[in-house]
Amino acid sequence: MGLDRFAYTGISLGGAIGLWLAARHLDHAARLAVVCSSAHFGEPYPWHERATPVRTFGTGPLTPS
Repeated sequence: MGLDRFAYTGISLGGAIGLWLAARHLDHAARLAVVCSSAHFGEPYPWHERATPVRTFGTGPLTPS
């Protein structure tokens, strides 16, 4: 994008992307906000297990009523 500096905010997986950006481009990261995230999300199996019903039914069943 041709920017010298950037500010980034990410939630969950977006936060992990922000950590990756900052680690590799710290000289360009002016600000970074990481919310409800982690540098490591563990093994992929639980995410695959969670993705199956989301693909079938959407995210509705994951949210409280």
